[in-house]
Amino acid sequence: MRRPLGLIALLLCPPALAAQSPDAATFLLRQGREEVGREAFRMLQGRGRGLPGTTLAVTAEYPGRHPTVSLVGLLSRTPEGALTAFQLERAQRGDTTRILGEVAAGRLTVRIVHGDTEAARQYPAGPDLVILADSVHALFAQVGPLATDAGRRLSGLFPLTGRRVTLTATSGAPGASGERIVEVSGDVTARATFDAAGRLIRVSLPATGVTAVRADL
Repeated sequence: MRRPLGLIALLLCPPALAAQSPDAATFLLRQGREEVGREAFRMLQGRGRGLPGTTLAVTAEYPGRHPTVSLVGLLSRTPEGALTAFQLERAQRGDTTRILGEVAAGRLTVRIVHGDTEAARQYPAGPDLVILADSVHALFAQVGPLATDAGRRLSGLFPLTGRRVTLTATSGAPGASGERIVEVSGDVTARATFDAAGRLIRVSLPATGVTAVRADL
């Protein structure tokens, strides 16, 4: 299928970030025994213009073998975990929606471009804001650094639909292998597993029955 070229270019060569890539992997998405899609993602140190923080780049395709739908995202956060900007494109059968978001003065401004139309929305943006998208499991990498033992209340936004949710990210104690499980509850329910190095290795969503597992495990 034809991929959204603007974001693909950013993902392949983010000018200030290409030198360091602490994690890169592919998720195999399974529903029961059936593979329903794939996600390739990279977690990069730094943000655009050489600023400190992290940038998550992800491309999700469904179904896995002959994809007809793709979602491409780029999301940056400060060293403290606060969202600064994101881009998201969804392409299906030649129909593309592009969403761009930027945080300034405690507000998230979101621009939605679909065909010849463009709209803008604003949302409150605190350090607890996470960006989510249906069928993009790598975005749960955001909750790892934000989760606490007692459970941290987070605000979530699905930019493609404008849906706003409230969730709690609770971190469990590391296991014998150093793996840590973060339970996400509230309007969104998920379980995200991180290895001893803090890399996201598995995500399961009870609502869809889909489990995302790294292909390199």
